[in-house]
Amino acid sequence: MSPVAPFASGSKMDLFNTWLRRVHASSDLAVGIGGLNVDPYRPIGDTARLRRLYVANDFRRQGVGEALVGALLKEAPRTFRVVRLSTDTEAAAAFYARLGFSAIEDETATHVKIL
Repeated sequence: MSPVAPFASGSKMDLFNTWLRRVHASSDLAVGIGGLNVDPYRPIGDTARLRRLYVANDFRRQGVGEALVGALLKEAPRTFRVVRLSTDTEAAAAFYARLGFSAIEDETATHVKIL
């Protein structure tokens, strides 16, 4: 069984064209969120920006973050060919590398994944 099997998830497109995913442990307790929108640093609209990935402390290391990113990446090819992100911690960099993102040298992003 998946480590996130007990969690329900939801998705919606908000007014800022950001795909938001939420993972819930119960109907009123959100344990994680992440977003995907057009990368404002790229002039062509085929590049997404992975933003605001957050998992509550008590639910970390249970596969919630991986499930959130996986769900966002599953939706991404409908609109995008590339996903970029920025992070400032070694732990997050290692997390994204495990999910197939490559480190890059760029002023506006630290990692990229070609879809």
